[in-house]
Amino acid sequence: MRKRMARVALLVVAVGAMAALVACGGSDDKKESGSSSSSASSSSGGSIKVELSEWAVKPAATSAKAGDVKFEVTNKGAAPHEFVVIKTDTAQDKLPVTNGAVDEKQVPPVGRTANIAAGKEEDKSFNLTAGKYVLLCNIPAHYGQGMHVAFTVE
Repeated sequence: MRKRMARVALLVVAVGAMAALVACGGSDDKKESGSSSSSASSSSGGSIKVELSEWAVKPAATSAKAGDVKFEVTNKGAAPHEFVVIKTDTAQDKLPVTNGAVDEKQVPPVGRTANIAAGKEEDKSFNLTAGKYVLLCNIPAHYGQGMHVAFTVE
């Protein structure tokens, strides 16, 4: 148990250092939606709160209606995280990985936040069409640690 905890602590430190050296952020020129409705399983477009932490992505809703969807992303963890939206029919835990991160050349993101420091938040809107998505953190090793969740747009 101690060895596992030591490895996790070392991984958190290494990933934090790596995140500080690598700029993984991007930009998205989509406008933000002014609506703010959400529920436990589905949202009507609007706004969905998402919590990132070691090692989870927890949206308040796992589906939304097609259109502008605003994600209110909060990093509740100790390490930096990012929020990436990928449209794919591939299962959330079966995405192609290269060098510890999802291979975005094979499954390009719809969009993402910049790296979000511990305790910080970022709101980002995306115009999502009907289909299956994966919400994830793509900082190296985070996806492999379980930072991903399936999301559906109706």
